[in-house]
Amino acid sequence: MASEDYLPLFRRARADHLRNIQNVSAEIVALYRQAIADLVKKALEARRGSLTQRWAAEYALSLEQRVKELEAGLYDVTLQGLKRSAALPTIAMGDWWEAVGGQSFRDAFALPPDNVLTGLLDGSFYRDRKGLSERIWQVAQDFEKDVGYIVQRGIAEKKSVVELAADLEQYVEKPAKRDWDWGKVYPNLSGKKVDYNAQRLARTSINHAYFLDNVKVCTENPFVTAMHWDLSNAHEERQVIPFGPDECDEYAEHDEGLGMGNFKPEEIPVPHPQCLCAQWAVIPDSLEDIGARIGAWASGEPDELLDEWYDKYGSRNPNGDPKEILREGLKYQGNSGIIKTRGLTKLTENNKVVNPMDEAKYIRMKSGLEKIGCTVISAHGDDERFLIHFGAEAISDSHGILHLGDIPSASAFFEEIIHFAQMRKYGDMQTDDMIERTAREVAANRKLLAHGTEYGFTQEDFEDIRNNLAFWEKDFIRKVGVSYEESDFDRGI
Repeated sequence: MASEDYLPLFRRARADHLRNIQNVSAEIVALYRQAIADLVKKALEARRGSLTQRWAAEYALSLEQRVKELEAGLYDVTLQGLKRSAALPTIAMGDWWEAVGGQSFRDAFALPPDNVLTGLLDGSFYRDRKGLSERIWQVAQDFEKDVGYIVQRGIAEKKSVVELAADLEQYVEKPAKRDWDWGKVYPNLSGKKVDYNAQRLARTSINHAYFLDNVKVCTENPFVTAMHWDLSNAHEERQVIPFGPDECDEYAEHDEGLGMGNFKPEEIPVPHPQCLCAQWAVIPDSLEDIGARIGAWASGEPDELLDEWYDKYGSRNPNGDPKEILREGLKYQGNSGIIKTRGLTKLTENNKVVNPMDEAKYIRMKSGLEKIGCTVISAHGDDERFLIHFGAEAISDSHGILHLGDIPSASAFFEEIIHFAQMRKYGDMQTDDMIERTAREVAANRKLLAHGTEYGFTQEDFEDIRNNLAFWEKDFIRKVGVSYEESDFDRGI
């Protein structure tokens, strides 16, 4: 089942999403602490003893300005958090498409996460129609009221500026860490956590951003038959034991013929505030079956499901026409290795090798490879049809090399030799390990470029390899965040 290949990618996205929420929470705490630190500093600049109403009126102006700065900071931190989480399901599903059929499948099917934030930002997603800026404003106003309350209570208690400053510093602490008598002086705030509302707003909004993009990518994937509601591991402890079952328990037991806990993607319920449950794609077909089906469709065979998808989403692809992208596909990765496809190989329209390597050299290389346990096989029957289906010339795995034609081209053959050596040295690749795949591609294409003359490559071969290398180096930076040289990866042989 393709769901089994998708789940590791989903879990990685989910972990990144939860980590994003944690990071945003830490940033929110820092914003409040800095706001209080600034207000404490401003209070101590007064250089006076007891608080007065006149001083409070002057201080209110500074408080108002600082609250505006806090509001802007909260909005920016929360918005950036929304954007990060809103991109994660798209990335995960893109990696899955890449596992199905390589970068061309990703480019053809993984549409960008456009417009998923619109309803959150303008409020149309919510019943009360309040957008993010209005909600942040309300949170900031609560902070201003709380500080104003502390000032007024300080005046009533005849406190000094120094004492007020100390009380403000305690306000930003968790309730359990405050002095025992703090709550007596400020009863309206005795159990209040200063950043709670901002944290709750951020967590809920970011979770909704992630949810909306998740629904989007599942809805746009023609092979997703449902979305599964997966209860959080903490659901029993956080909800059921103290409060009893809630709507999440109903969702997890829901069954309308798609399976227990499964919904049509466009009908799955919206998670409640601070919900930790997960929703993931149900994809019954295998990667191989999906890849073969798409390959046949892109080659001109009719397919009702994919034709319907094309009519609905094909024109929205910023990369171009999906069918053309698939036909011009750069790479296909199957479970057993890397397939070199048309566009970077030399096959005629009749699926014959255009520029086979020198026969004597091929025989020497083949003999040498077989002496070290690398079987070299010329494809026939089903193997030949498999390679032709993807317009491929060769594929390598940990056992050997399968190629199309009696003698392969030099570029295809030597690349598969390099990939075989990489598998021997670094182990087989997992289907969903896109970073490992990209690292091996970078190393392989660099070696091809460095030794192409002695391998007997043509100028056209060199041009293809340079283009290919540029693509994989860029892809490596996109996936890892640094260049191949700056990373810890070394997949050279």
